[in-house]
Amino acid sequence: MQRLSRMMLATILGLAMFFSMSCGTSELENDAGTADDSSETDADSDGDSDGDSDSDGDSDTDGDSDSDGDADGDSDGDVGACEYTCSDHCMSIGGKEMEGECDNSAQKCCDLPSSDADVDIDADSDADSDGDTDADGDSDSDSDGDSDGDGEGTPGCGVMDHLQSGEASIDVSGASRDYILNVPDDYDPNHAYPLYFGWHWMGGSMNDVVSGQITGGAYYGLESRAKGEGIFVAPDGIDDGWANTGGRDIEFLRAMMDLFTENLCIDKKHIFSTGFSYGGMMSNAVGCAMPDVFRAIAPMSGAQYSGCEKTKTDPIAVWMSHGDEDTVVPLADGQQALNEFIKRNGCGSETVPVDPSPCVEYQGCADGYPVVYCEFSGGHGPASFGPDGIWDFFSRF
Repeated sequence: MQRLSRMMLATILGLAMFFSMSCGTSELENDAGTADDSSETDADSDGDSDGDSDSDGDSDTDGDSDSDGDADGDSDGDVGACEYTCSDHCMSIGGKEMEGECDNSAQKCCDLPSSDADVDIDADSDADSDGDTDADGDSDSDSDGDSDGDGEGTPGCGVMDHLQSGEASIDVSGASRDYILNVPDDYDPNHAYPLYFGWHWMGGSMNDVVSGQITGGAYYGLESRAKGEGIFVAPDGIDDGWANTGGRDIEFLRAMMDLFTENLCIDKKHIFSTGFSYGGMMSNAVGCAMPDVFRAIAPMSGAQYSGCEKTKTDPIAVWMSHGDEDTVVPLADGQQALNEFIKRNGCGSETVPVDPSPCVEYQGCADGYPVVYCEFSGGHGPASFGPDGIWDFFSRF
């Protein structure tokens, strides 16, 4: 009986070793300085494009990243050896790790085309996709979704089949709403970009914002100053304006944001809004309704005619300008909007002069949420210093 038991045990151990070898052992010896140039690299679970680092920031010795964060190349978590097999729906696209259905559990498929790049086995250093090393010395992909660590990226970071520049429409509660999107010519899907919305004035259109007809250049002069480091949007209003009846224009904005964040790599901490006249009023409405999404607004010659939804009480940085002889949107109406944000940001009444003149900045505001007000001599129109003033203000964040 003992002999039979030993034979059965030997048989079981032999089968276990056979299945373990079938799953694939380490393709590179641990004492090798580097893998040879033809090593095939798999996409690791942290979503970066070099295949070097697993989710814990360490480099696998076999050049393959496993789903459990180990360097052993096997799966010791939810599924046993040789059971994890990706289905046809579980695939990678150009190095972007995708969610998919698998035979045994909802794992991630991490299969990448082979790369000519050497496989790092140094756990401390991981070259990113542009060939250099991150300042922190480890994986070039951080937990916020963008690959270069320069901003907090959206789910759209890494999406290769991303949105393209041009005019487009989106359905908003059964209504077709139009906008123009401008994506940098050399757009990098793994780089998080600031996002800028430019709202047109009464009687204007999205095309007028893009052409820069009366506002100092495309997107109120901001596009040229961004030098390819920003994504720009010019939405089109209903009846040439932004009455925001029943909140329809804020709903339009939310629909665009949902689309953009899923399909473009956007820096969530750097989303801005500006506009003149009715466009300034819409920017004020954005500041009231979505201060948790937008970092700053810059309304020019605006008021609160587009409403001020107050379900959100977060502070938001504000740069505002208004002509002291404005007969279209009275100065007092503009100051009413100003007072809303002074109160929201907890500012005091004291101001100090700032550039450009004649701007002043309120003191005592919540840290990181300044309010700058520029009352200039003139009527209803964008201030000549607007493009530089707004760009410098947005650049503070």
